[in-house]
Amino acid sequence: MKSLLVALFTAVSAETILGSFVFVRHGDRLKKPTTYLTPLGVSEEQDAGTYFHNRYFNTYPINGLDEVYKSNQVSVMAADSDVLSKSSQAFVQGLYPPVGSRDASEVPGASLANGTTDETPFNGYQYVYVEGVNIDGPEYWTIDGNTNCPAYTNASAKYYESDEFKALNQSTLDFYQSLSKYTAGSLPNSKLNYGNAYTVFDFFEVNYYHNETFYNIIKNDMAVFNQVRYYQDEYSKSFSYNASNSIVMVGGASILNTAGSFIKSITNTSSPERLSVIFGSYDSFYSMFGLFGWMNLDESKFTGLVDYASALAIELITDDSNNQYVRAGIRNGTNVTQDSPELEFFPVFGNNETTVPVDQFLKGISNVAIANISDWCTICSGTIDTCAKLTLTSKVADLEKDNKSSSNLSLADAGGIGAGVTIGVFLILGALGYMLYRILGPKPRNERLKDMELASSNSTVV
Repeated sequence: MKSLLVALFTAVSAETILGSFVFVRHGDRLKKPTTYLTPLGVSEEQDAGTYFHNRYFNTYPINGLDEVYKSNQVSVMAADSDVLSKSSQAFVQGLYPPVGSRDASEVPGASLANGTTDETPFNGYQYVYVEGVNIDGPEYWTIDGNTNCPAYTNASAKYYESDEFKALNQSTLDFYQSLSKYTAGSLPNSKLNYGNAYTVFDFFEVNYYHNETFYNIIKNDMAVFNQVRYYQDEYSKSFSYNASNSIVMVGGASILNTAGSFIKSITNTSSPERLSVIFGSYDSFYSMFGLFGWMNLDESKFTGLVDYASALAIELITDDSNNQYVRAGIRNGTNVTQDSPELEFFPVFGNNETTVPVDQFLKGISNVAIANISDWCTICSGTIDTCAKLTLTSKVADLEKDNKSSSNLSLADAGGIGAGVTIGVFLILGALGYMLYRILGPKPRNERLKDMELASSNSTVV
């Protein structure tokens, strides 16, 4: 036993974390009258942030990451929506708690000219910058590839035409209709079916935590709640994971590009950035599970909806010989009735070990991730302004190429082609002018803020 403990200690002490990419689900929220993060959701996110603070500053400290926040060491991104933005703010409060009184040399700007030192309010509260990403902006696809993706929407809609859906919708109808005694006055009977599996589940979960009357009823019928959860798991997985239809995994493929780019950048240990955190919804977890090959390990383990404030972490580590490896794991949320869960690591891309050489990991990423916004626009048939500009630029380049090739033709042929190209260019310039008007001209504020679970749900506290 002693020799085993020594070996374990040696293995742990020889390992150094060079950096980590973390994708976090938002915390508990309500839907009506408006979508907002609840106090419970704030606590869940702060607890998750505290867990990663303890991991990356105490248990497994990241090399080069300081407890006193420095903006060049950490990047945090979230959509410009109430729930995701506030989730990120609560998380970083746990990740970078108040530092209290510190030596002035540790806190930039703390030393004053009169020889005294000062500290920020609230016992050294740390103000962590969170980048809010606009839903129509050119960076949004890197944190949520499903939104603004017509191809994903169309592929998801086809599930309703499948034999699998039709069979489940029919076989579960009696069960769903029997739920009217729990949902009366809130969800009409027309919505009590498998086609609304997430809406029904979300109603149950929100009211289980926030409605005392509902809680006192359902706590004696937990088998019913568990069945609602089971059908929801099958339903939601079908929209975000399909081994034979990769377009439904575009959300995960986009995020893995972000993760791979970050991991590649920190393989050069001179890079100051050590930690990247982005926030999103449950559907991206499903698709990343599938792309990593985790569904092939134990599909039942990864089919269930991840809890609020769950996190998927990808860590770059090095051994005492300076060999670099990557490992990926999941921390399944925060439950107020349970101890704080730990990160659990799993093999990726068909490997047998939970750690893989960094080059092998990046190769796996390149095989499944979407490489750039141009590819994303093509795959998604994207309609955002950035995609429109890329399409026009490409067409102009093609016309210029055709124009140059006409130099080998006769004068008559070249003249005819040149005239055609000129007309084509004018048409494109006209389209470009219209597009610029759309971009620069007045337009109403877009209210399509994410995400499927926020937009499709009608949850409320009754």
